[in-house]
Amino acid sequence: MPEYIVIAYCNHNMHATVNYFALRYIAGFADVRMFMESAVGWCADPRGLPLVTYGDHNALKETKWVFYWGVQAPPIMNETKIRIVDVRPVNAYNEGHIPFSFNLPIENFLSEEGAIQAVDKIEALLGASGISRDCRVVVYDDGDGHDAALLFWILEYLGQREASVLNGGFAVWKQSKYMVNSDPAIIDESKSDWTFDISTKPVTYKSERYEEKVALPEWVNQHFRDQDKTFLVSGEDEYSPGSIHIPWLKNLVENKLDSAINLFNLYNKAGVNPMEEIICCSESIRASAHAYLALRLLGYPRVRVCLAD
Repeated sequence: MPEYIVIAYCNHNMHATVNYFALRYIAGFADVRMFMESAVGWCADPRGLPLVTYGDHNALKETKWVFYWGVQAPPIMNETKIRIVDVRPVNAYNEGHIPFSFNLPIENFLSEEGAIQAVDKIEALLGASGISRDCRVVVYDDGDGHDAALLFWILEYLGQREASVLNGGFAVWKQSKYMVNSDPAIIDESKSDWTFDISTKPVTYKSERYEEKVALPEWVNQHFRDQDKTFLVSGEDEYSPGSIHIPWLKNLVENKLDSAINLFNLYNKAGVNPMEEIICCSESIRASAHAYLALRLLGYPRVRVCLAD
């Protein structure tokens, strides 16, 4: 937010200078500072300062970020590559939603049997809402991220360049007293090239599937006993021999993702090794996707969602 003090830093501060310049001289933030010691200096401090943070900050967005970049900035900047997606049912969306958000109920991405829809159908859904792979997509649901995490995983599987989940969802948005709109987002061709247009034109979504994000039945049968694989069961009352059981609700505190240190301790103490490939399993694909989100947030490099029974 422009009224906040912003401190820029990175490992050696070379990249942080770009953020400093952009915020100070382009965005016009009033108070932007450089932490000159950078992360290297922080780690070298003899007091042993803590350094535990989310490994992938892009996977999670807070309400302040969404309000500024997704609601306030578009009319000022004349265009935006941000797409806010509401995955709640249509009736909930119509009663009130984040301004400029598009309604794509999560059930539209699932078949009657609860399986993921065919890729071409998902591409059609996304493209019809003006979402391309170049967009920055922020997904939200009612609160716990159960449904938002599923679309987050689907987007990453399809090769979305940047996808995020709104931490705490619509419940936290309302608690924070941000504006709520009941008018649906307009999807249509732009009316002008020179003024801000609240409409978003449909596009053709072209996926680039990342097969390393999914574990299909034949893959599971082939790799179930591999020494470098960990099968993580995320349902409440589920258990599978040889797997690690962490219910997905343990990722949350008051419907928001827990802190980095608490999530790290949760998975580390259970034996989930970041050097191994993690396969998230559950009878509910939503629970598997929520575990996937937590691990991606922590920076685990190799995580799959299991689509096998």
